[in-house]
Parts: sequence; C-alpha cells; structure tokens
Amino acid sequence: MEFHVKKNPIMILFTVIMLLLVVISPIISFTLNEKGWLAGLVVGILFLAVEIISISEIFVFQHKIVNDELVTGHWLTKKKIPLVSIRAIRFVGKSKRNLEITYGNNFEVHMITMPKEKEKFMELLLQGSPYVRIEN
Repeated sequence: MEFHVKKNPIMILFTVIMLLLVVISPIISFTLNEKGWLAGLVVGILFLAVEIISISEIFVFQHKIVNDELVTGHWLTKKKIPLVSIRAIRFVGKSKRNLEITYGNNFEVHMITMPKEKEKFMELLLQGSPYVRIEN
C-alpha cells in the first residue's frame, strides 16, 4: 500500500519560485542584451537541474509497505526495511511529524516523515512487526 507524505509549504514555495526563475531568466537576459540569450539559457538550465530534485522531493516521495517491507523514499534515496526487523518507533520533532525507526540487529536508525494517513500506516507497521516498541 502506498502512503503519500505531507508536503512542506516552504519547499513548495521554493519550487514555485525556482520554476519562475527557469522561465524568466532567459527572457530577462534576452531583453537586456540580445547577445546574452545564451547566458540566460544556461542559467535557466542550471535552475532546472536544481528544480528536478525539488520536484521529485515534493511530488514523488512516498512510503510503501510491500511484501512485508517498508520502502521509503524516491528514485534518488530508496530505503528498504523489513517489517520484522523494526525494534522501535519514536515520534520526534516539535509537532511529532517525523518518525524515527530503529531496526535490525545493529539498531540502525532511519528518520521518515509522517504520511497523510497516519493511523493506517501505523496499523500496517504494527501488523508486520507485532513486538515493536512505540515511544512518544
């Protein structure tokens, strides 16, 4: 089952501003200097490269529980955690929006953002790992 992550409003604002810069920078460069369109195009392409990472972070990032594994992340940072190996789940942050998952024999720690469907997500985690300790 897929769980989408709550969006950070600051990251969305940053992404919108960067998209505007991608469009506006070549136009401004061309209107100021007709020979400077190449520089504006290069700056626009650089902004677009940064923008691809931001867009993937906002729109593609999700958590999945598939085949008794928690798969978290997106195409750049994908992490697979077997549900049976989860030892403890701790709510962290000022508003308790993040989860710190301790798993494995070496007690590795992985931090994830709370999905929109919090109750269903926690229910599936507890079904796959009934001996998990939940800390507040």
